[in-house]
Amino acid sequence: MLKDGFIKTSTDISIGEGVFATELTNLFKRWRQDKVWGSNSLQKMLIEQVAKGRDDIVIIKIPTQKLNHDSLKIRSQNILFNWTYSDKCYKMLENIEQELQKVAPDQTDWIRKFIPKVKQLIFKTEPINTATHLTKGAPAKESQLFARKKEAIEYIYKGNIPISNTEKIGEVNIAKLRSSSEYDPTKPMRSIFTALLKGTPEVKGAQLLNC
Repeated sequence: MLKDGFIKTSTDISIGEGVFATELTNLFKRWRQDKVWGSNSLQKMLIEQVAKGRDDIVIIKIPTQKLNHDSLKIRSQNILFNWTYSDKCYKMLENIEQELQKVAPDQTDWIRKFIPKVKQLIFKTEPINTATHLTKGAPAKESQLFARKKEAIEYIYKGNIPISNTEKIGEVNIAKLRSSSEYDPTKPMRSIFTALLKGTPEVKGAQLLNC
């Protein structure tokens, strides 16, 4: 980023194209444990991804007034993970269907009727236009609608962001933090974000973290 002068959009097709960011209040309050997400909180999963292969983490503030609002989108983590979970179930059912046809070829007609009904039940609760939401996102102005539904959301900016439009508000070396008295192993996320936001007004929000 320092070399190019920009935070560049991701080209990882597995997560989509754009600059991905979070709003701290939503991150602290909503990115918690959920039965669909698995055993870890999204906060922990995010930190693990950011810290992969390194100990130093930097947190950057991006004032939205300096961005093109038409290029700023949001994506619901609830929709993302529900879709991922449903997709796994869908593929599992397809495998079951194939195996049933092998062991009970005389029941092929019944299997072909039954499996699609189960698939419909799995996807019955899926939001309308899920694929569109996941690939294109929703307008950022809809963030309050998702917040009222208590959903974890991420922001996606469809373009490079000049470093001059951002502000570094904190950094931490996780290895050093873990060996210091400031680290609480029972609440690692609170410890990490408290260290990251030390000396900023946003540090108060880290106290919302209970993990």
